[in-house]
Amino acid sequence: MSKPTDGELLAGVEALTPSHAFERTAASGESATDPESGSSRIRLTRRAWLIAGTLALTTALWAAGRLDELGGAGLWPWRGPSQLVMLWSAALASLAILSVVRARALEPLFGGLDMAVRLHRKLGLAALLLLAAHVALLAADAVAQGASLAAILVPFWSRDERSIDILAFYALMALGLLAYNRRIRHERWLALHRLIGLVFLFGTVHAAMQPGTIQLYEPLRTWIVMLLLVGAIAWIYRGRLFRRFGPRYRYQDRKSTRLNSSHMSDLVCRLLLEKK
Repeated sequence: MSKPTDGELLAGVEALTPSHAFERTAASGESATDPESGSSRIRLTRRAWLIAGTLALTTALWAAGRLDELGGAGLWPWRGPSQLVMLWSAALASLAILSVVRARALEPLFGGLDMAVRLHRKLGLAALLLLAAHVALLAADAVAQGASLAAILVPFWSRDERSIDILAFYALMALGLLAYNRRIRHERWLALHRLIGLVFLFGTVHAAMQPGTIQLYEPLRTWIVMLLLVGAIAWIYRGRLFRRFGPRYRYQDRKSTRLNSSHMSDLVCRLLLEKK
């Protein structure tokens, strides 16, 4: 990030409150928790319980909806795991969006914004990898049953609604790869990042509306809808409402240091004016 020539950042920069100071610290790799207080362990436990509880409940609801088929050969070894990893992917994507919502009431749950940003990166990557595993398992199931592999991988090959899911998958994979391209400017990367969350949410909504894993069992469908609402509200708040109504300050750039270990800069800013 280049240093402004006039020495002052433009008015409208998001507030460097204690919450936002966590995010600046995360870029430099420092810890925002006090190692002597032991609070980091508590916060880690909260994050772990949140993720584990979400995945456990998702798995339990899926198993309850497939109770009559669990002992049969129809679900194993490919179709059942493909359904489950897709549900895990949707759940982790919603948590990834929620983790960076920048709501102070939720920050203790994730251990502060610095830890939330790190968790967001891990959950987002895990969601994309699980989505790729879902398609790979579907393809393996199609081969095992002697079905057309093109119907799984090629959009509009068949006349069912799966074409939209295939297009959403390729769009997410392409956007995910671009998100790891460090040559992209930060503004474009940020817009790309928000688009990934939007496509993921719309893809999951479409899957929830189609006959299949989610729609067949109402408790599971209700749970997935709840996760989608959490992710959608967090995306709207972070991407739209926070930028418009969030606190804004004016700063002076006092120190800018290029970090050799990563393509990031550590900024030290001084508050010039009160909140606008």
